[in-house]
Amino acid sequence: KIPDNVRVAVAKAIEVSRLHNTTLSRVALQFALNNDAIATTLIGMQKEEEVIQNIDLINNAIAQEIVSLVQKSLKSVKDYALSVGLPENHDI
Repeated sequence: KIPDNVRVAVAKAIEVSRLHNTTLSRVALQFALNNDAIATTLIGMQKEEEVIQNIDLINNAIAQEIVSLVQKSLKSVKDYALSVGLPENHDI
């Protein structure tokens, strides 16, 4: 079960993204692509539309101000780790 405080923080991050005409997934990808601490970013895509959207993000980056606003909305749950699946598969 996802704790209520995590649900609230994610809902707020989604709303902040929408207010700036983007999506939380685009903000997350932008964060990963621009973070020097992340050496590699793997992106799963199944449809041509997803490939086009991701290329568009690379060519038309989201303003860092928007990424920062989303990060701020998630600050209270920054280090939360969600474990799902079989307990024997959890490394945390």
